[in-house]
Amino acid sequence: MSNTTNTKTVSLAVKTLADLKKLEKVSSEASEQYVPISTTKIIQDLSPEFKFISANRVFPISSRHEVTLQHGNDYILIENSYDRSRSFRLSFLSNGVLIPLDLEKVVHRGEFAKNLEQDILVNKDKVIEALHNAKTVVTTLKNSPITDKYKTEITNIVFEKHIKKGFKVDVGVIASRYENFFDYGATLAERLIDGAYYYENDKGKLRRGRKIKSRFLQLEAVNKVIKYLKDNNPAVFI
Repeated sequence: MSNTTNTKTVSLAVKTLADLKKLEKVSSEASEQYVPISTTKIIQDLSPEFKFISANRVFPISSRHEVTLQHGNDYILIENSYDRSRSFRLSFLSNGVLIPLDLEKVVHRGEFAKNLEQDILVNKDKVIEALHNAKTVVTTLKNSPITDKYKTEITNIVFEKHIKKGFKVDVGVIASRYENFFDYGATLAERLIDGAYYYENDKGKLRRGRKIKSRFLQLEAVNKVIKYLKDNNPAVFI
């Protein structure tokens, strides 16, 4: 876990690649074995097939960041840092839900990390292939009917913090409107992010949810859903 987790979370826009480059300074707290992975170099390697759209930094005192790239009508998300607060990740971004692109978690150590930038440049076509495979996962999940059992379990995952406190969560008519795995999970995550739900606290008072401003807390929510779907529907992710 990052040692910045107790810091107030503030999402800061990084407008240009030059500004993103300024984050690429390895923390003094990193060990000699730490291998930096340059986000800007990977963006350059994926160009021109992938176009830089936006970037955000999660903490003012951390280099942890995310970058959105566009390929046609599709989007991928790069997550990275230079202070051990985030491993490198590359994912397909669909309706706020992340599907891993075979680079779900690359730690900043060893030969794999050292060669990653060059490997991505040489194997750009495989990144595009992985993107198409991820789109197939989304299609499969959209075509997979969801049972009440799975709806309950996904709801408990998304609203885990509330459920653990014994709060009752009300997400309105979503339970009857979305009948496949992807739409149900994605919509629940959106409700959590937008604060578009109600919960009854331990004193029996009905409260409206709070909107999540941090993009990284949003990702945490949707990543839990994808992990659950991956664990329970492994064939879809092969």
